[in-house]
Parts: sequence; structure tokens; C-alpha cells
Amino acid sequence: MSEDLAETAEDLANDLVRDDIVVLSRPDVNHRLKTRLDVSKVDHDVVTGSFETAGWEYSRHLYYHPQGLRDAATDLASDLRSDGRLLVTHEEVCDELAKESEEEEPVRDHVTGWTRGGFDELVRGALDEAGWRHEAVERRGHELRVYLRPLYDVFEESYPSGKSPLTTNELFSHYLSSSMAEALEDR
Repeated sequence: MSEDLAETAEDLANDLVRDDIVVLSRPDVNHRLKTRLDVSKVDHDVVTGSFETAGWEYSRHLYYHPQGLRDAATDLASDLRSDGRLLVTHEEVCDELAKESEEEEPVRDHVTGWTRGGFDELVRGALDEAGWRHEAVERRGHELRVYLRPLYDVFEESYPSGKSPLTTNELFSHYLSSSMAEALEDR
């Protein structure tokens, strides 16, 4: 049985990469394997070993393919930039990187790997390399994790030398003061 499980788990890992699925929770992987093998239990060590053989890593109840995940996170950062996004939540990033789960109820709240461990570090690193800064904002005991593209960096890309007669800094300062004045008037 463990040979069947090992072979099926490795096949699943390879199939997932071919389908551009680069991260799955342990419960989701187990569900997929139980369905393929028509069994009620799977051996975690056998599954993890097979996924590692196929180039995957396991951290805090998440299986992820490091290179595939890095590429997907870099592509996502580029898409967000093209869409003009300046801020995105960590939850939104996870939603985009994780494909639909086959489970009936969401497991994200019960799987710590989405917010800590190898997956989280890899995603933060890829977005940081793409110019997104990671921050955690806390209010009334609740934390919101976000990725920001610094507005000045975005502005400087469009106006690296400013716009005569203003330097980039002067033009940015004018933009901010005008935008803030309008925002305050509208309130």
C-alpha cells in the first residue's frame, strides 16, 4: 500500500505543477490522494517524501513548489503593478496563488503555513524583490498584513527627471498636496 501511495503522491505532485498549481494545504493534498486511491487514510511521511522527490517542500501544513511559487508570485507582482495597484493584502495574494481547493470548507484559518513558515517567507521575498514592501498593521487586536508599492517609487518611474520647471521631488510634493486638499474637501 505504501508503494502505491508513494507513486500516486509523486504523480499528484507532478500533475499539480503541470496544472500550474504551486501550493496546496495538507488537508487538500490528503483529500486528493484519498480520492485517487479510494482509501480513508494516508501516511503523512510517505506523502511528504514523495512530494519532496518531485521538488516540493512542506512547511506548517502546506505543500508548495518553491520555483513554481516564486515564479507565480513574481508574475502576480507584475500583474498587480500593471493594474495600478499600490496596496494588496496578504490574504488577496494567497487567494491568487492558491487554486481552488477540492475541500468543501476553507482550511486557510486552520493552516498556519499561509502566514508563517517557508511559503510565507518565499512569497514575501519574491514580492520584495519586485518592489513591494511588506507591513503588518494592527488595530484593536486585529492584524492586517499588506504589501505596498511606495507611491514615490511609482511616481518616480513616470517622472524620473521631473517635469520642467519642477524636479521629481517638487512635482511629487505638488501632487501629494493637491491630492490631499481634494480628498479633504470631499469629506
